[in-house]
Amino acid sequence: MNVLTDPFTPANYPDLFTLMWVAGILISLGSIVVYNIAQRRYRRYPELLALHEWIFWPIIVTWGVVPLLVVIGVPLIIQLLIVLTGMGLAAYATFVRFPPRIAAATMRSGAAATCLHRSATSASARSRRPPDAAAGIGSRRPRPRRRGRRATVQNRREAGAAVGLRDPFSRCVHEAHVV
Repeated sequence: MNVLTDPFTPANYPDLFTLMWVAGILISLGSIVVYNIAQRRYRRYPELLALHEWIFWPIIVTWGVVPLLVVIGVPLIIQLLIVLTGMGLAAYATFVRFPPRIAAATMRSGAAATCLHRSATSASARSRRPPDAAAGIGSRRPRPRRRGRRATVQNRREAGAAVGLRDPFSRCVHEAHVV
């Protein structure tokens, strides 16, 4: 027990002293680089950005303070408590808190993509319509003009609003969750 309560100096811990402050600096710098890359890459995925926030701050605070604690000579037991608490919080975010949220967000985006895919497929859309509606006679919705992806989505929204639907994709997303 005396080993854990001794001041953390190069004389008491010759092998661990340099390793701790170098590891603190390298892990802090590495987490800053990974965080900046993730912010650019996942800017359209708020759940992944929140996960990166929850992982980044415990790591940067924990390992950013370790070089200071090493230089001051704080006992090893206090340093281990700080490091294990920070790593435990990052592990909690990675393995407990965010996997259900990311799975739910993936299901929501997957259901919306399925809906877009289903409504964009002309064969499946024709098979669900009555014969005169497939020909364009007496159909309730105007056919969308095709001018690229954005224009098509906008035309579908306008067509749904003309019929009185609040959101033309809401029925499809609901069906995807029910099935």
